[in-house]
Amino acid sequence: PTTTALGMFFHGRAMNDVRIWSRELAGEQRLTFDRWVFPKTDPSDMRAVSITPFVNARGEVERYCHLSQPDGAKGSLLARYGSREVITVRWKTDPELPKELSRWRIGIVPSGSENGFEECIDERSVAGSRRTITIKLDIDFDEPPDYGVCVRIAPLSADGSEIVLQETGESFCADSHEFFLVKDVITSPPEPPRKSLRTVPTLAFGRLEVAVDMRESMLVETEPEWINKDLEYFRLRLNDRRIINIGLSSSLLALEKQILAKPREGGCFILDVDEVRPIDIQSFSPYPLLAGNSESWSTFWRTREAFFKRLNQSDVRAVIESADWTPELATYTLRYAQVYRELIDDLVSRGVDTSELSEALSIDTLLIRNTGRGEQVEEAVVILPTHPLRAAWLASYTQLLREWEKQLLDYSPRERKRSVDLQALRLLVPTNVPAFAYHAAAATTAFTFFQNLRFFQGVALPAGVPDPHRRYGDIAVILDTGVDQMGIGDIQPDQLAEHLAKFHQLHPYAETLVTTLINPDRGDFFAEALKKFLSVRTPANEAEQMHDLPAFQITSYAEDGHKSTFQALEQVRQQQIDQHYGRNSDHFLPGLTMTARSMHQLEKTAPPEAHIAVITDFTRPVIVASSPSSDMAGSDTSSFSLYGLINRFVSQFISDSDGLLWRHRIVTEGVRKPEPHPAGPKYSETLIELYTTLLDAGGYLLGGAAETRPVLEVRLEAKRRDLLERLHANTNWVITLDRFFTLDYYDSPNQPGLNEVARKYVLDYSPEFTEGLGHRMMVT
Repeated sequence: PTTTALGMFFHGRAMNDVRIWSRELAGEQRLTFDRWVFPKTDPSDMRAVSITPFVNARGEVERYCHLSQPDGAKGSLLARYGSREVITVRWKTDPELPKELSRWRIGIVPSGSENGFEECIDERSVAGSRRTITIKLDIDFDEPPDYGVCVRIAPLSADGSEIVLQETGESFCADSHEFFLVKDVITSPPEPPRKSLRTVPTLAFGRLEVAVDMRESMLVETEPEWINKDLEYFRLRLNDRRIINIGLSSSLLALEKQILAKPREGGCFILDVDEVRPIDIQSFSPYPLLAGNSESWSTFWRTREAFFKRLNQSDVRAVIESADWTPELATYTLRYAQVYRELIDDLVSRGVDTSELSEALSIDTLLIRNTGRGEQVEEAVVILPTHPLRAAWLASYTQLLREWEKQLLDYSPRERKRSVDLQALRLLVPTNVPAFAYHAAAATTAFTFFQNLRFFQGVALPAGVPDPHRRYGDIAVILDTGVDQMGIGDIQPDQLAEHLAKFHQLHPYAETLVTTLINPDRGDFFAEALKKFLSVRTPANEAEQMHDLPAFQITSYAEDGHKSTFQALEQVRQQQIDQHYGRNSDHFLPGLTMTARSMHQLEKTAPPEAHIAVITDFTRPVIVASSPSSDMAGSDTSSFSLYGLINRFVSQFISDSDGLLWRHRIVTEGVRKPEPHPAGPKYSETLIELYTTLLDAGGYLLGGAAETRPVLEVRLEAKRRDLLERLHANTNWVITLDRFFTLDYYDSPNQPGLNEVARKYVLDYSPEFTEGLGHRMMVT
């Protein structure tokens, strides 16, 4: 009836005279859009659509698709474009003849792009009865695309809308394998695109993420493959629809394959560099573990070989990161960790020479020695994924997510989204795994865990270094790991930006925010906070921008004044303050000024008066051997939670005759036993037992008495306490970012010598779940 009525209304009217007919249409009311009656259509019963792979199980291109593969099996796929060039695509549906399927929308789009056809290079549609199409590649490019593309198909109903899953409202869409458009295959194929792919931290997490958004009660993995771009990407397709990727460093992946090929060599390596730039696999030098030739190591080597052999059962997925973590593989991993624990326990109980124990603790570690910053050699240890503790942690993690996935798939699609917090789960990474690291060739006896590289490798640095973030950043560049997610417990720039915004809101008369930076380990962190602050402080009225936004006068004090680089802050000044806020026209009133000074100058002169001071990594911890029974007597606190997957430092504050002291330790002897792991108690038990053994071995290696363990000890000497006093005297707000400096200093009025300090105002401090895992932020 609506169609008939509209036809009668428009009879004799000029359709191009929109103003007249729309006014008349509105006057009649009965024909306005809200009154239209649409014919009812039955929903489609389509359950899935998938594109037939362009390659066979051996990775060889299929002839029907007309693609070429000049590099041979598993190489890049090329499609030549021109007047006579074509590509053939086949697909299938479930069921074979879905209801209400009218046509197919088909396009060539950038590989890895979001579902949709907005970025189509070529698009067309065919009848719904078709299951194959030959697309003419008569395309004219000035330059062929320097990125990979794929064919994307979507089913359409009779009214031209995309067919969707009734339960979720999600549109059906399927992508082909990636290929490259080239003018002539004879010429060398284009360089693989350097553009990053969207990644998930682990395949187990990716499966859970997909399960939340899909209605199926089962996830099926197909088309596992490796793709070389800015990183080495491992890719899986789930249920022939969704693709998940993990990204790995090329050099670290090659190193892992070398370790897996030679299990009895122990995976101990050295990397010597004199400049910060990416390296290749040839730069790694193996460090022989001579003590491993003794009979007491033989059981460990056999178990390691069995674990690596089980891991190598699939050629495509034969590394820790891409492995199919079945319960069987997890059991092999736990046995590997248990035998390693038995080896370390045996060496300690027999009182072997510390050199042999040091080699045993150096299993699967990479020592990086950077000589490019003067006479002092900067050391760091990278703990590799094949390390028994990290492998056991990953086995426990994957089996936990496997159990959660089973539960999730039993829920309705609507319940799934409410059942798991993916944002919180993304933060679950192997922090403090292990808390202390060792390497037989290092000048430093023990290193402390700092942060992970792309989830699977851990970085440990000497305790007390003044610039841990800069050193970590150098390692990330050297190993070419790319930009990674924030780890659990790591302070985000947004949090600092919130405090800057709050201060300016409370002090609107401060046209210039005078800021002191103490030990600005990473100038980019403060720069990112400034960007966030500027974005939220931009007023709606652009005419008021220049008056509303404060200028910044920044004075930085670093261990070496010349080490501090202000490149990131300079970019903020040019791109956001000067360019967008009108200050570039007045050189006498710049939007941001920066002054670099040495920390030694603070010892001689008072810090400048400022609105805000930001102190980073103020404390200098040292690793000492200490008895857990004497310090933690009567405590029921344990370092472990979530079945042993979360491992935090427990802090103890002491005031003695020598001053103020914090001890940060990993406590394994909590009164309460850890809750049993959903996949079996052996997972959490194996983890905590190996943690305990490694701590005992660390105490032995440090020369401590019996039953001592490594502890991070922080002593606040008089010079540093005086600096804090002078900063508070000359600054409105002092923001402290530190892993080992706790609120006890400002909130212990009954401790000797701290009654005066406790009168300071604690403006903001929120104990969070991440306490003991990373940096704390407090405002005083």
